[in-house]
Amino acid sequence: MVGPAAGRALNTAAIRYFQEVVRAGSFRKTADKIHIAASAINRHVRLLEEELGAQLFERGKGRRGIRLTVAGEVLSRRVQY
Repeated sequence: MVGPAAGRALNTAAIRYFQEVVRAGSFRKTADKIHIAASAINRHVRLLEEELGAQLFERGKGRRGIRLTVAGEVLSRRVQY
């Protein structure tokens, strides 16, 4: 992934939250699981998106939930642990 963050270390907390959201399928479920406010998780993920210069999730309204973008799929594969 080439973007503004190329060659720099990324925020490890944001990457952890990103991966937890991928696993859980929603910010709310992630918040419940790791006991962090959903708004804080969302903020970290948005900052990560800014660092990378790419949107990682398509965010739907209400129950439509979220879906990974192509960039999100690439990042998810690269940071699996």
